[in-house]
Amino acid sequence: MITHDLLERNFIAAINGGPDLLDQDMFDGPVERVLLGMKAHANTINHARLRNLEDCFPLCRQALGDFAFNGISRRYVDRDAARKLETNDFGIGFPAFLRSENFDDAICDLAAIEWAWLESYHAPEANSLSLQDIAGLDQTKLEVTQVHFHPSLRVVTLATDAHPVLTGCGAAKRGDYVLICRPETEVRLSILNNCLVAFIKIQHDTTTIGNLLQLLDEHALESDPVASLLTLIGAGALVAAE
Repeated sequence: MITHDLLERNFIAAINGGPDLLDQDMFDGPVERVLLGMKAHANTINHARLRNLEDCFPLCRQALGDFAFNGISRRYVDRDAARKLETNDFGIGFPAFLRSENFDDAICDLAAIEWAWLESYHAPEANSLSLQDIAGLDQTKLEVTQVHFHPSLRVVTLATDAHPVLTGCGAAKRGDYVLICRPETEVRLSILNNCLVAFIKIQHDTTTIGNLLQLLDEHALESDPVASLLTLIGAGALVAAE
């Protein structure tokens, strides 16, 4: 018995892998008509994937121009690895693909930031810790306040100076780190230094502000861990644990 699930799996396999994978016994009528219908459907899917990349990477499209962006997008779409991706994840490999195609580092960085922006935008909600939240606390209460990183936090390392079309951190240079975070309704971009990025990479669990300051002091390249803490708070990177 041909089930709907079996029919769907074979149809998707034929769309992605070619008409030779099609089980012709699943369809009535001449095979030529079936293949013609599949071709039309495949073209619709292909167009939707190209539009998906345009929506995910508008700054890359602006920087490259429509013609060049469309060309590299088509090469990406035609890869087997890309065809297996769900719609929401379709652009996940695009930044790495640009690097494999030897695109300029500024373009590759731009794509990585745009994808991180999307991941940050769709991350779970959380109320970021603000300066107002801690302004009225005495030292004892401040040090025992528990915090963790915002779920939308992402970090991208720049291989070269930031591309001119990137706003929000246009002064970022090669080797800088771009923090992407959505503390409220809008995604923010911030430039971080080495010590804060090193700290972010090693600190994953809930901790107190007192412990956080101690860790920042141990790993910071500068002598003021409070300044590092304020940078993280200003970027919306910290959340008060419930």
